[in-house]
Amino acid sequence: MDRTSNNLLPASKEDAELVGSIYYFTGVPCKRGHIEKRRTKCKSCIQCIRNAGAKYKLTEKYAIGTTKRIERKKALGIWNLECTNRTLKHQYGITLEEYNKILEKQQGVCAICKESENIVDKNTGNIKRLAVDHCHETNIVRGLLCQSCNTALGKFKDKPEIIERAANYVRNKGEIN
Repeated sequence: MDRTSNNLLPASKEDAELVGSIYYFTGVPCKRGHIEKRRTKCKSCIQCIRNAGAKYKLTEKYAIGTTKRIERKKALGIWNLECTNRTLKHQYGITLEEYNKILEKQQGVCAICKESENIVDKNTGNIKRLAVDHCHETNIVRGLLCQSCNTALGKFKDKPEIIERAANYVRNKGEIN
């Protein structure tokens, strides 16, 4: 995310929490001098979080602990749910429980085409979950989409004017107004 999109983020932790964003940007350097967006949960700047994580992952303690924890959770059958929950929380700021509430509100179908997901995960052989659609500038979750609709929005660069032109093109059977 560049500085211009950082300026689109809320200016304080409180404002970010009000609008449901997991980031905010003050423009003020952190105690280590980074001018980066910050997480609402811990107030730390993104660069400090990255640096701390990278440093810890180099330790032997991390490697041993991670291996043991994964083996234990796989044996209990809770590893996949925890991975999903952690991924949702890290990438979109929502829990698996919140994801399921959105899914229930959408009646289990895509917010755009109103159809169930039909793409099969090559690794598991199961139908994939609906993708979390979010604003790439504010990281606010908009809804859940099937892979096709999510990809289409991405191809249209989330720009309403392009999407409207595409809709008009299809409505007019290819004829340009």
